[in-house]
Order: sequence, then structure tokens, then C-alpha cells
Amino acid sequence: MKIPLHVRIRRKIRSLFSKLLAKLFRTKKSTEPIDPKTVEKIIIVRPNYRIGNIIFLTPLLNELHALMPHAEVDIIVGSKIAGSILEKMPNVGRVIDVERKVLLNPLKLKALVDEIRMQSYSLCINISGGSFSSQLVSMFADASYRASFYSENNFMPVTHVVHPEGLYKHAGSKPLEFLKLFQGATLPKSDVLLDIRLQNEEKECAKEELKKLLEQYGKKQAVAIFRGARFDKKLPDEWWREFVEALQQKNRQLLVIDILSPDVPNALSEDTATYSNKNLRSLGAFFFACDAYVSADTGPLHLAAASGANTTALLNKTNPAVYGVLGPRGLNLEVEKMSVTDVADAVNEKFLQS
Repeated sequence: MKIPLHVRIRRKIRSLFSKLLAKLFRTKKSTEPIDPKTVEKIIIVRPNYRIGNIIFLTPLLNELHALMPHAEVDIIVGSKIAGSILEKMPNVGRVIDVERKVLLNPLKLKALVDEIRMQSYSLCINISGGSFSSQLVSMFADASYRASFYSENNFMPVTHVVHPEGLYKHAGSKPLEFLKLFQGATLPKSDVLLDIRLQNEEKECAKEELKKLLEQYGKKQAVAIFRGARFDKKLPDEWWREFVEALQQKNRQLLVIDILSPDVPNALSEDTATYSNKNLRSLGAFFFACDAYVSADTGPLHLAAASGANTTALLNKTNPAVYGVLGPRGLNLEVEKMSVTDVADAVNEKFLQS
């Protein structure tokens, strides 16, 4: 994936600054495991704005809940909209969002620090390791223990460092190595499914919305597509038109629903069915209600997977093992190696044949 020059320059500057600070701040680190029984509140710091990166927290959240059902988890994210995905998970308390450029606004920064310090925590987990913003925000938390993945750029004072051993391939499973912090914890033997723990009422509401659309268009099955993606992961509209036509030629009872968003404001064609929902949990429930969901590697793809939907990942620049869809409801297709018709055939065979 080609990253724009300005993004690479910004990352390089932050990395150099972090290395300088890392030399100034040295702390003695503990190797003693943490007793789960003593942990009452945890704060996880992931001030990222991407939907997928927020959803990648769900395997760790669910494992922490299984290990310590008594412990409440607050989460710091970079987007209120993305953070709302996690609010109804069983172990989650507060979801605190960090506004962009908050460090440049003293009043907003003070408000953020005050909100974070409303609670005292047993443990603060910095998911992003050497990330400058993540470390800085982590330092605001009042926590007995502070943990982070090892990074040479780590300047945040920590009590525990987790050295990644590469136990997991998928990006959503890599944070599971933080379970090594806890006494008696057993790490999963393989990658863990993304799961936002949709509630039954959310699913039922989405089923009713889909039913109305199917009745409106006189169709029996539905496939949701999302055409957005970052940089060169995005597929052109011409590809999508050919794909929709190939799908519908195989199944005249199929309704293809174009998912609209601020990044994809216009329908693929005038007669295309569309759907949008600013509530991302409701959107995930809608994906679950459809017979299949299809998109490139982007936030809604991981939302669909974490909602339990039949999910097809169209991968052209990213590694399927790292960013693809896990489990029997997932289909990972490397589209650069396939014709559009072959992709349509694979989706139809996997999810649409009764």
C-alpha cells in the first residue's frame, strides 16, 4: 500500500522525537505478573481514528472479560463515532475520544486530562507501543501499573513491557499478547475472531430494515457492498459495476445494496438500492442481516466480520493472513489474481446458493 509522502514525513518526525524522549525517560520495569484478582479497572489507550483499528481491540476486550469478568474497561480512542462500536460490549465502561489536534488547544487538552483522571485505574495498557500520541495520552492516566509493547521509541514510564513474540498473524489478535501480563492467564492458541457482541434487539431491528428494502425491490436475497477504501486498496467503480452485473446475472432474485458514507456519497447507478447508517453498530447489524457483505480492506469490512456477517474481503494490496476475514463466515479473495466474473462466482458459491 502506497502511503502519501506527507504521512511518511510526519511519522518520521514523530519517530525521531520519540527516540530523543526515550533517552531522557528511563524507568525500572517489573517482570512480576499481575494478579487478575487485584485488577478492578483497566484503561486501554488507542487514540486512533480508523474503524478497523478500533475493532481490532475486540479480541483482547473479550479475553479480558473472560479472565476478569469483575473488571471494568475504559477505552481511549481517536473518534467518537468509531468508539461507539465498543460501548455496548459487556466489559466496557467509558469510551473517551481524543479530538484531532487536541494537543494544540490548551482548553480541550485540560478537559481531556480531567476526563481521563476522573477514575483511578489498576492498569493502563498502551496498545500502540512507540506511538507518540498514544504514549502521551497514556501518561495522563492515574494507574498503578502501566504496560506497553516494547519499542525503542517508548518514552512513557511503564511498569511492564510486553515483548511481542509473533504468536498471532492477524492484526486483531496481536494485542492478545498483553494477556502475558497476568498471573495464570492462558493465551489462545490461534487467532481469535473479531466480535463486537451485537445484541439481539440490534439484529432484529436490522432484519426489519432489510425486509422493507427487499419488499420494495421485490427481491429475496441481499448483498451489501461498500466501495470505499484508503489509497490504492480502493477498486474503481467500473470494477464494481461489472461485479454487480455478474452477480445479478446469476441470481435475478438478488438485491445488491450500495452502502453510502461520507466517503462514498453517491450510488453506483440511479437504480441501485442504497443504505446508510451513522450508528456503526446498527450498520454492522444490517451487514449481519444480509446474505453477504463485500468490500476491499477497509473499516466496514472489519465491522462486518465483527458483526458475524458472511463477509468477503477483496484484497489487492494487503496480506490476507494479517487483514483478511477469519472463520467460516469469511472469504478472502486476492482480486489482482482473479477476473471480476471469478470473484462473483466465488461469492455466489460461498454465500448465495441455498
